[in-house]
Amino acid sequence: MKRRGMLIAAVILFSLGVMLFAKGYQRNYIASNAENADVNIEVTGTNQNQAKQNDNQIKQEQNRIKEQNKEVDRNKNNDDASNPSKSEPQKQEKAKDNIIFLDTISGKKILSASTNIENRTVAEVTIEMLKSKGIRYRAVGAGETIYFSMIANLKERDAGPESGWCYFVNGKKYSVGAGVYRLKRDDVLEWKFLKDGVKP
Repeated sequence: MKRRGMLIAAVILFSLGVMLFAKGYQRNYIASNAENADVNIEVTGTNQNQAKQNDNQIKQEQNRIKEQNKEVDRNKNNDDASNPSKSEPQKQEKAKDNIIFLDTISGKKILSASTNIENRTVAEVTIEMLKSKGIRYRAVGAGETIYFSMIANLKERDAGPESGWCYFVNGKKYSVGAGVYRLKRDDVLEWKFLKDGVKP
């Protein structure tokens, strides 16, 4: 009986010891976790501060680059203002007029324009230009025998019995028909209404 009482007391003491040990372990575990939480909070706070600093540095760098770009633009504008040839796109040279219609009696230039004339007959180029500009004309015959009797309402014999239209290439009058003569790329074709179209 005495033994039994001692055994019960031992079991109770052992149970109390286990309970006390468990409670102490629980306290240590909670305290340890609380410290870790503090550390995590502190680390997170530090990371947030670092992120803010990084954001500020990025913004400062972006502002610096914007200012540099503005400065470059200002310098470019100043250069352009002092050198107009840089600021304006290079103007393509206007093609030189290579077909001209002139009333030599009144001195009036009826048309001066530029077109592709290379390896085309005088007649082909003339008809195309007059049609494109809406200028009235009358041509007699066709192909190699074509003859222009009226251009821009100026008819042969309007200014006398020998008056009429004659063509010139590079300032020279040719006796071959307008349907025969083939032009070269750099030629200048002139049609002149002359008082005497028969004279060479």
